[in-house]
Amino acid sequence: MPEPDFSAQEPWIFRRTPVPHYYGDIVRQLFVAAAAFLIVGAPFYATDLAAELLFDVLGAFLLVFLAAFTSPSARTILVADAIVAGVGMIIFEYWALVNYQTTAIVAVILRQAIALIFLFAFYFAGKTVRGLSPVADEDARQREEAFRDERVAEEAQLDAIDIEQAKADRPYGMREMFEDQD
Repeated sequence: MPEPDFSAQEPWIFRRTPVPHYYGDIVRQLFVAAAAFLIVGAPFYATDLAAELLFDVLGAFLLVFLAAFTSPSARTILVADAIVAGVGMIIFEYWALVNYQTTAIVAVILRQAIALIFLFAFYFAGKTVRGLSPVADEDARQREEAFRDERVAEEAQLDAIDIEQAKADRPYGMREMFEDQD
C-alpha cells in the first residue's frame, strides 16, 4: 500500500489518515451480495414466506445501509459491520443446519451460501476492526510523523543545495567578500 501524501497542496477532502488493514471495500461488496441473495433467494429458502419476507427485506435494507456508510473514518459503522456479519453468519448457518433434513436442498444451499458470504464479511470486518485498535492508531500516527519528518529532511536538504547554488552563482568579486561571513 503506497504511503499517503499529507502535503498541504492536496485538497482537504482527499486527505485522511490511513487505517491499517482496511477491508471495508470487500465487506461492502459482500454485504451487497448477501442482500441480493436475501431478496432474490427468499422464495426458494423461506419456509413461511409471509412471515419471513419482512425480515428478509429489513435485513437486506440493513446490509445495504451499512455497505453504503462503510468508510475508514466511520469507526462505529465498521464495528457494526463486524457485529452484523457475525450475527448473520450464525443465524443463517443455524437455520441451514437445523432444517437441512426437512427442507428442500435448494433452500439449504442458499442458506449455506448466505452464511458463507457472512463468514467472509465477518473475517474482513474483524481484520478492519483489529486495525482500529489503539496500538494500530499509534502505529499509524508514528508512520505519519515519520513520513512528515522525512519530507522536512528532504526539504531542508533541497534548501541547503539552493543556498550552495546561490553562493556559487555570486559575481566573482562578491565571493571573496562573503567568504569571511560563511
